[in-house]
Amino acid sequence: MKHLLLLAVMTLFAAIDETTIAEEIFLNEDGSGRYNVYLDQLPALAEMKMHQEGLATIEAAQKAVWKEHSSEFNYSNSVYRDASPTIQQDSELRKLLQHSTYFTIGKKEANTIHSGVMCKFDNLEELALLMELFRDNPLAKVDHKPTATTSFKVTKNNKKELSIEVPTTNASINTTIYLPNKVRKVKGKAKKKNQTVNWNSSEETALTVSWK
Repeated sequence: MKHLLLLAVMTLFAAIDETTIAEEIFLNEDGSGRYNVYLDQLPALAEMKMHQEGLATIEAAQKAVWKEHSSEFNYSNSVYRDASPTIQQDSELRKLLQHSTYFTIGKKEANTIHSGVMCKFDNLEELALLMELFRDNPLAKVDHKPTATTSFKVTKNNKKELSIEVPTTNASINTTIYLPNKVRKVKGKAKKKNQTVNWNSSEETALTVSWK
């Protein structure tokens, strides 16, 4: 069952132009951290159920989806194992992908089925590469190395400042950055609260954050 769900989820990622993607960056003071990018697949699965079973409402379709699954589940799969042989031979990507995992997490109480990828990185250069690999399509098979673009960069000017620039995307991406200390200043339209910064990269392509 879990393999069928993962397959269904990956198939649904073929068209995500109008989907809101959640992007989370957990940043340590040394520039290392964890990167998660995912979206809620329940609406797409429910819509598929509506067409398959002729259900009248999205609520009925969601209930039909949950009848096929336990109230909570957590499936995962290796990103590196599914990567192309060429990518597996690339030393830079091999290291990153060996620490990256596809996941599907369902919680009936929250009425969500989140699917995406979670990754660990040692520095901001690795974070930038991960974002180029996964942010537009979190479950796309990694079959080529992205080319560097002048419109994308992640930099740390000093120990207390982080700058992110990204190209515009078809999908709406809500980014949350978890900083190691309280945020002091944010340049841009992002909203801040203590150690967390939120912004939408479909509305703004540059963000600078400094913290105490």
